[in-house]
Amino acid sequence: MNGPVKTIARYHAREAVKQELRSQWIKLQQVEAGEISRAAIVYLDNHPELITFATECYWDCVKRGLFPRNRRKPSQ
Repeated sequence: MNGPVKTIARYHAREAVKQELRSQWIKLQQVEAGEISRAAIVYLDNHPELITFATECYWDCVKRGLFPRNRRKPSQ
């Protein structure tokens, strides 16, 4: 799994954790960002389908030209 896929997966895991907190009527301002991040890591461990989803999102973005396939500069 490459860096952008991890980033996309973590983003969606964090959003899921935030949504769960909102559904419990907990204001996000009352929860530390680090606590949300730790909960997102646990969420990601329990929902490996997010990795598949993130991989598909990444390749879709690459095909549409939104993400470069390789960030290295070409040799001169």
